Amino acid sequence: MKNVENLMREIEELRAQLNDQGKRRGLHDNDVLKKSEILDNLINQYYLLLREESGKKVH
Repeated sequence: MKNVENLMREIEELRAQLNDQGKRRGLHDNDVLKKSEILDNLINQYYLLLREESGKKVH
């Protein structure tokens, strides 16, 4: 469960950075787009970890 918590913290930090940069630079800025892609990947990892964790509890 520690991995899920760490990943969630990382997602929240990146989301805050992305929100701030999006306001300052606009949503079409290359750095904003790159961070958005990274955030998408982190969210996907989060859901995969959740699925793995819930699978471990069942078995």
